[in-house]
Amino acid sequence: MNIDFPTGIAKISCGDQSVEIKIFEVSNDLKKSKYMILGEITFMVKEGVVLGHIVSEKGLEVDRAKIDIISKMKPPKNSVKQIRSFLGHAGYYRKFIQDFSKISKPLTMLLSKDVPFNFDEKCFESFSEIKRLLTEAPILQAPDWSFPLK
Repeated sequence: MNIDFPTGIAKISCGDQSVEIKIFEVSNDLKKSKYMILGEITFMVKEGVVLGHIVSEKGLEVDRAKIDIISKMKPPKNSVKQIRSFLGHAGYYRKFIQDFSKISKPLTMLLSKDVPFNFDEKCFESFSEIKRLLTEAPILQAPDWSFPLK
């Protein structure tokens, strides 16, 4: 692990290609003091949970425990607060869902100012589709730099 205090970024090498992944940012207070309280740290493991993601030699995947909670959520029928909560939880994993913003648009429109709350069929389909895609989320891998990018 490499902690770069001037920029406040911690990097870790994963896999055979030693591709560095930014895993967290160091707070401004820690950058100034140049000390860091790390707590319990485990090194040399095949996989681990970091910030709600499972990092392994296969790549980056969603934490199933978090997805199970999202998949058990019931459709919000009458509360903007529930929509905001769902979109916040699901949005954390948006990198695993292609076109997340397009799929979530009916739900996002309910958060607009001066729009009456009407959880219709489009909203229900959007809600169900996001939940389905999260349970089928792919494993994200670093690109193989030996091949040309398309």
